[in-house]
Amino acid sequence: MEVLVLSAHLPSPVSSQGGQKTCYWFAEFFARRHRVHLLAFATDIDSQHFRREDMAFFHSWQSVPWSNADRVRGILSSPRLPLGIAVRNSGLFREKLRGLL
Repeated sequence: MEVLVLSAHLPSPVSSQGGQKTCYWFAEFFARRHRVHLLAFATDIDSQHFRREDMAFFHSWQSVPWSNADRVRGILSSPRLPLGIAVRNSGLFREKLRGLL
């Protein structure tokens, strides 16, 4: 089975953020039996904890660099979307997602 993980942050086993750790271990668990692909936003903070070797179990992985300026641009370009979705409104992310699907 193919599993696609979409994440608002790069998964990491050493991050101080619980969501990043949970996503990492969830994906690692599924990778034991399935082909797991990752598409994630990568903030400056995520990049501090990034280790290429942590991505070894992913069949494929891609990231989209994401900054506060990108968040503001997403909000302003999508006033009808809920704020939590608009802050991650990205044409590049959608394009990469289409490629994976």
